[in-house]
Amino acid sequence: DLLGLRYLFSAQFNPYQLITHLFVHASLGHLLSNMFTLISFGAILETHLSAKRFLLLYFLTGIGAALLYTGVLYLEISKFKHLYINYFS
Repeated sequence: DLLGLRYLFSAQFNPYQLITHLFVHASLGHLLSNMFTLISFGAILETHLSAKRFLLLYFLTGIGAALLYTGVLYLEISKFKHLYINYFS
């Protein structure tokens, strides 16, 4: 629970979660599918990019996904707050 990504404005959010969520998995199936994808495409990408660039790509896409997720979640929550306020006002 501490390492998974939380909503940006949650009391449980910590900045380190932008990195640690890359290594936390929801279930065994989630872990296995991620490992299968990494085995399938990791070696090819590493060969074309180099080890350092592959690692940089891994972290940049993971952090980018976290920021995109929190941004979309923020917009969704804002929309529901707006609807709630207008409905009960």
